[in-house]
Amino acid sequence: MQQTLFKPQPNTPTAPGGKNRSQTIIFTALALFALSGLMIGFVVGIFTHTKQSSTTNQNQHTSSGVVSHQQNPSQTPTIRPTNMGCPTPTTFNNAGQADGTTPYTFVAQVQKPVPSCSATSNTPMHVSGVTFKLWLIQSLPDGKGIAFPDGAQKILNAIAQPTIGKMLDLKSGKVQDQSITAVPGLTFDLTTPQVQTSNDQGQVTWKYTIPPTLQNGSYDFVLLADWAGQSYNWSWWQFTVTKAGNN
Repeated sequence: MQQTLFKPQPNTPTAPGGKNRSQTIIFTALALFALSGLMIGFVVGIFTHTKQSSTTNQNQHTSSGVVSHQQNPSQTPTIRPTNMGCPTPTTFNNAGQADGTTPYTFVAQVQKPVPSCSATSNTPMHVSGVTFKLWLIQSLPDGKGIAFPDGAQKILNAIAQPTIGKMLDLKSGKVQDQSITAVPGLTFDLTTPQVQTSNDQGQVTWKYTIPPTLQNGSYDFVLLADWAGQSYNWSWWQFTVTKAGNN
């Protein structure tokens, strides 16, 4: 604050205590002016702080309101197991060399149930979590097939076992008391195990090689699909093995 100096004139009366009256009045006026300015600043400061606090609280309330009204993302509904058609290969080699190095790929697809298991009449079913197994057996005799009479839950429990099928007479439809033994003839890639589950497109992929120990001849691929031990189906496909250099 700029100070104002006042020099008393000779004819100016002097207040008690030696101070000039005019000087006293000016000092009093200055003090009142300073006090009023302080009060105004104090009031303005309170008003400004109150307004800022109100704005901040309003913004916080708006922000928290947005969060509180956010909706949780919808969950994918669980699909219950239903009947399936015969699983069908979409990528498949019907012959291979037993050299232990040539890579092969087998891709299978879950199918919707249809009267016939022919590949041309089946319709893909896009469902994940169906357990698949792929293996080789000796070629089935004419008029014979493979059956799994023990039911879906027992199949699922035994799907990792080498022998779970029975011989089926295709003409009579009767299951014979003759087990079908798996042939240890495929070496699966570590990323595609022999038993695995389908992706969300209802597909499973195997990558494999055929070891030199597998003899030349006719075999059958067996493709089994089981859905949570409640629904299952299967198919078999002819496969010919040759030794390297015996094409």
